[in-house]
Amino acid sequence: MDDKSTAILLSGAFHQKQFREFTTGQHEIGRETVSILSKLFQRRHFKTLKIVDCKVTATVAEEMMLMFGFKCRLKSLTLVKFPFTDRSFKLFSKYFGEDMMLDELDLSYTVGLRPISWIPFLE
Repeated sequence: MDDKSTAILLSGAFHQKQFREFTTGQHEIGRETVSILSKLFQRRHFKTLKIVDCKVTATVAEEMMLMFGFKCRLKSLTLVKFPFTDRSFKLFSKYFGEDMMLDELDLSYTVGLRPISWIPFLE
């Protein structure tokens, strides 16, 4: 599924008042999808985000990490085979250290990171 289709699917769910979880696998996530996700992040009851082996550019990955800086109330976050760059992982580490409310975190098969990138996350 391309970004536009993923965004259309997600925007339909956005109108559901009690929409709590979004799971997607092997789809494209681009700016349109990130725009809808950022609105969902502002809802108190949105609790779970799972992105598994999706096509995400480095720029979009950074935009997603910036979303975590907005009083995100996620309880569960899965980013499997997520294409982190040093910069996007640094942004994620900042969120992780500041306002963490997560009960579950899955970063399986994280690709593209140098070992030194993990230091801020582990501190």
